Amino acid sequence: MTLTRGALKDGPPHRRAIFRRIPRRRKGVAVMPVNIIRRELAGTARAPRDGREFVAKALVGQPRADDLVQIASELITNAIRHSHSKRPGGRVAVTVIEGIDFDGIGFAGVKVTDDGSQSQPHVKRSARLEESGYGLALVEELSDRWGHYVIGHRRTVWAAVASS
Repeated sequence: MTLTRGALKDGPPHRRAIFRRIPRRRKGVAVMPVNIIRRELAGTARAPRDGREFVAKALVGQPRADDLVQIASELITNAIRHSHSKRPGGRVAVTVIEGIDFDGIGFAGVKVTDDGSQSQPHVKRSARLEESGYGLALVEELSDRWGHYVIGHRRTVWAAVASS
């Protein structure tokens, strides 16, 4: 099924959210998600490991699967550390997306949706050597594009890489 920007704009929220940050391109050019897989994880210390395993299995054969596994690990860790997902009963949703973008280039991406927080994701830039706090800097370095958005009380941070 081919989804045009118009269909995404008027479609269900989960489809609108997937492509929210893709810029408008030539008229009539479509985006086609080839594969979308989602898994809910408990908001515990085990979530990053479970998420890495899920993403690795979902992206077998992808040229940049290792980058996306690392990206997912960082995003899940941040979700547990900085959101309400760490509370009892908290959840983190991990979505793996493979598809073709507006320019006909294959892409693969990961979205991590948490239970929300008051803080905004930002890349830490510091000359001091610290033990932690560089997850989004690593995501920025490994991905071709990344971003975040909020729907209701839940926050989603996503990253994508070209796969062809």
